[in-house]
Amino acid sequence: MNTADESGLKDRRLLNAESEPCFAPPAGGAVSLEAVATVAPKTIVVVERNAFIRDCLVCSIGGMSPSSSVLACAHLSELPELGCDPSSTVALLSIISLTQAEIEDEFDVMTGCDRRQRTMVLAETDNLDEALSALRRGANGYISTTAGLEVFIHALRFVAVGGTYVPAQCVLLARRPEAPVSAQASPGSLTGRECAVIQAIRQG
Repeated sequence: MNTADESGLKDRRLLNAESEPCFAPPAGGAVSLEAVATVAPKTIVVVERNAFIRDCLVCSIGGMSPSSSVLACAHLSELPELGCDPSSTVALLSIISLTQAEIEDEFDVMTGCDRRQRTMVLAETDNLDEALSALRRGANGYISTTAGLEVFIHALRFVAVGGTYVPAQCVLLARRPEAPVSAQASPGSLTGRECAVIQAIRQG
C-alpha cells in the first residue's frame, strides 16, 4: 500500500465513531460510513473567491452529490443573500486561495453565522493551528485538498448530519509537541496539543 492509500484509509476511519479522537460524532451517537453515504445535505454552498476553483468545486460536488442543490458565492458574508435555510445548509468555506488576513476576515464572519448552519473549511494543507482556529470560531469540520474526492464528499456529508470532521494528519501533527509535555502529564498520556485538538472538536 502506498502513502496516498494509507492516508486515505486513515481519513476513512475518521467516519467511524470508534475511531481516533480527531472527530466528534453527532449528538445522537455514532454514524456508520454506510449511513453517511446515504445522506446528502439539501443545500451545499461553495464559498470561494477564485472563479475557476469555485466552478470546479461546484461541478465536482454536484457530480458526487446529485440530490443536493449546489450553490456558490465569493464571500461567506454573501450567503444570507442566497436565501438558504440554515438548518439544511452546509457551507464549504474554501481558504485555499486566501491570504492570512483574508482567512481571518472569513473566520470572523463565520463566528457570527447562524449556529444551525454547518460549515466545513477547505484548506490547501493539513495545518493543525489553522484547524484549531477554524473549530474555535465556529467551523464544524476542516479538510484539505490532500484528501481524495470520495473522502471529501463523505466528510462533507458527515458534517451535514451533525458530526465534526478533522483529518487524521492533524492528530499526527499534534503528537509532535513543540514543547515538553507538562510535568503533570504521566508517561503515555496525551500531549497538550492533542488535548487542545480533542477539546476544540468536542466544543465544535
